[in-house]
Amino acid sequence: MDYSNVPYSRKILLAFLVVSVTFMELLDTTIINTAIPPISKALNVDVLSLKAAVTVYLISLAIFIPISGWIAETFGTKRTIISAVLLFTVSSFLCGNSKTIEELIIFRIIQGVGAALMTPVSRLILIHIFRRDELLKVSSIVGIPIIFGPIVGPLLGGFITTNFEWYWIFYINVPIGIIVVILMSVFLKTLKQHEKVKFDFPGFVLFGLGLASVSFVFENEGNPVFKKHTLIILLITGLLILTIAVIYAVRKKNAVLDFSLFKYYTFRFGIIMIFLGYLSIGGLALIVNVLLQMVFGLNPFQSGLVTFTAAVSAVIIKPLIVKITTILGYKNLLKIYPFFIAIPIFLLSFINIGTSPFFVSALLFVFGFGMSVHINMINLLPYTQIPEIKVSHATSFVCTMLQFSMSLGISIGVFILDKNLLMYNIARLTTSSDKTDALASFSTTFIVLGILSVCLLFFNSFFKLRELSFVSEEIME
Repeated sequence: MDYSNVPYSRKILLAFLVVSVTFMELLDTTIINTAIPPISKALNVDVLSLKAAVTVYLISLAIFIPISGWIAETFGTKRTIISAVLLFTVSSFLCGNSKTIEELIIFRIIQGVGAALMTPVSRLILIHIFRRDELLKVSSIVGIPIIFGPIVGPLLGGFITTNFEWYWIFYINVPIGIIVVILMSVFLKTLKQHEKVKFDFPGFVLFGLGLASVSFVFENEGNPVFKKHTLIILLITGLLILTIAVIYAVRKKNAVLDFSLFKYYTFRFGIIMIFLGYLSIGGLALIVNVLLQMVFGLNPFQSGLVTFTAAVSAVIIKPLIVKITTILGYKNLLKIYPFFIAIPIFLLSFINIGTSPFFVSALLFVFGFGMSVHINMINLLPYTQIPEIKVSHATSFVCTMLQFSMSLGISIGVFILDKNLLMYNIARLTTSSDKTDALASFSTTFIVLGILSVCLLFFNSFFKLRELSFVSEEIME
């Protein structure tokens, strides 16, 4: 069955239904940031140790996104996305029902598996629903839920944890998930499956083990349960496994991650941009929310109000990016926008006890401009030289790198903050910790993150970008 005879108006409604799962995934990625301090109090753990609940979700996404296409082709897109939403919904309930941090981490991993299948498969279904000439026209319409996910997340998370119990940030997914499953069961068509491609099980295992090992080391550095030499051995092992995985993927046809894409110049450039960008900014939202609640004493909703300005400015500038690119030129914009990321991060290091939350909010508003341009660049640049037959492979690679870089960025940011707190003899950050020493720890952390963000600035400025004349306004849109 196909959608060739379905009226366009009904296709639009189906598109909103399909994209709603992306909204759920993006909402769940951001909603937890403002809830970290209340959850840590409820589970009686250090606030910084809860970074694992954020990063394991992202790592789970990174590991399972590459096989989402194979699963959809093997079991059918309709069956896959309904099963993914069910898994996401059930695991959301289990997350909310967690009594220990270990339980929360396990259920967040399962939730990440569901999310890893939802978003890529939803995009695949959209391609089946609309003709090629309709896709561009509909992209701005169905992009609305995707834009508002990151905006609603901090505010909704803060509102729920301020006025209700923290577990409702997960329980809220349950009724939404049930409704989506029912509607998809009724209205989505069972599409004809393509010729099945053999699953690259060895590649999946190698990359999964490598990514999980490296991430585990960063998660547990400083954890007294694990000795330093044990973590060093695990890190070396993880890097060795990843090296073997890359060598294997280069030689393997239809590998789970297609490294032949690196022969395309702009793909290589885009992947490095993703890595450098999220290394410095991946953990910023979490760290700022911890600062506002644990040091400045704001409640989660107030904290969400301060930080959501970054998402608002990102939305404001998005429709203007094409015009700005036309005025400045693509290469010049690449050199300029990192300043909007680096400067606000550096200025955050000047905060003190008397600093107004409005100052923090203003800095994040400026930061949102740079972040929006960065996202637009990495959504565009890796694909500009990729032939159509390789686009799905490139998407899997980009999404995997994006999630892993975000996870690594969070781990590094919290690691730097944790080490700075120990320098000031703060073993566990609480609302009763010495405010002056705690602020000094955050200030030093922002300086280090600012230095990391400068790496992106230098890379974009000095790395020679050739063959960019084909990046037109139509592509930027």
